Amino acid sequence: MKLSEISVFTLHLEDPLDGDEASVLVTSIRRQLHCNTLTSLWISQARAPDAEGAVGHGAVSADDIRPLFEFKNLRVFIFTPSGTYKVNDEFYRDMAKAWPHIATLCFGQCSRTLRDPLQATMGALSYFAAYCPQLESVEILFDAASWAQDWSPLSESLDPHMPSVPPELYGALNGKRSTSNLTSLSISTVCPIDRSAEVAMYLMWLFPQFMEMPGCWIDESDGGVQGMKPYELRWSEVAKFVSVPARMRDIGKVVG
Repeated sequence: MKLSEISVFTLHLEDPLDGDEASVLVTSIRRQLHCNTLTSLWISQARAPDAEGAVGHGAVSADDIRPLFEFKNLRVFIFTPSGTYKVNDEFYRDMAKAWPHIATLCFGQCSRTLRDPLQATMGALSYFAAYCPQLESVEILFDAASWAQDWSPLSESLDPHMPSVPPELYGALNGKRSTSNLTSLSISTVCPIDRSAEVAMYLMWLFPQFMEMPGCWIDESDGGVQGMKPYELRWSEVAKFVSVPARMRDIGKVVG
């Protein structure tokens, strides 16, 4: 089979990936695989690196990844080699616009620590809500705390029924109701977060079918809260907020 005929491509790397290596890898994939044929791209790390192995590598940048945006028919994109990722909201905006058929998206490492502040904010999610109608699950790294530093809960929103967060976080939605079908959002609990209730309301506004946050739920009855870091506790609170309307929707389906 010719490489141009491949629709599913999977690669497991042995070592962490730095920016230069990512650029070479992405360029090679773009040259050898056909833009209209590839529907699934999965690049991960076969084994977890030791602490020293994960540090000291150059960051993977937006420009290193952008050639992959030419694969317009992608439905699955998983890119999770260990390393540092420096991408911002504009990068995720362009990603969402490039892949209108994407259903499963996982980008960036899921480590227990963050070496550098995240450039992407939770506003990046608004682009997936606006441009990716088939998206069902997403996992990216973003900062859900910086927006709250100079923001008052009493500040006016675009709509009195909308969560009290800055209007610019709604991105491409421009105050319109979201029709996203996303049900699952995986979040690394090392991602910064403030004001759990507002974050939960914002996520549910972006994704009306939102039902679960794998990895964020902590069972307090088992003493799971003990020893939790602040961000872990806040994401657990978000998961609980989200679970309530999800259960109500399930009950409504049974009753209906």
